Amino acid sequence: LLSGIRTGKFLSQETNEITDFLSRAYIRLNAWFQWFNTTQSGESVFMRTMMCMDVSHILFHFCIFSIIILLTLLFTFQTLTSGLDDYPRASHPNDEERHLDLRCWMLLAADCMHSIAELLKMENASAQDYHQMSKQLSDFEKLNQVLMHLDDASGAYFDFGYHTEKVC
Repeated sequence: LLSGIRTGKFLSQETNEITDFLSRAYIRLNAWFQWFNTTQSGESVFMRTMMCMDVSHILFHFCIFSIIILLTLLFTFQTLTSGLDDYPRASHPNDEERHLDLRCWMLLAADCMHSIAELLKMENASAQDYHQMSKQLSDFEKLNQVLMHLDDASGAYFDFGYHTEKVC
């Protein structure tokens, strides 16, 4: 859609309708992205996020995380299914897991959010944050430095973490 708007492939009325929809949907898309970014991030990212928040945000996230912990306990070790490559799943997921497909989806989402913000001419910190995040997530040099996804022997990228061979 964004590419079509930029290249003039839509009629003026269609462009206005799409832009109006994206403008109304942006706050919900932002909330959805932030949910993924906070609930699916590793411990160090979580700590950085929490230190940047004021007290009201900390209380809000504490309530959200309390609900997530409660649901996790109720449904015993359920994890977000981010893709078909995650088989076998870890029997006891932890913060040391790194899912490459989730990283790729977050890159795509951050890039889309930045593009939407640009299209809507939003000049706020959120738009800049999405741009920075998409740059970070697409930086293969940094990805290779942390030695979590690249397997030197095969030259391929894989998930990192504990996996269970016997899944009930």
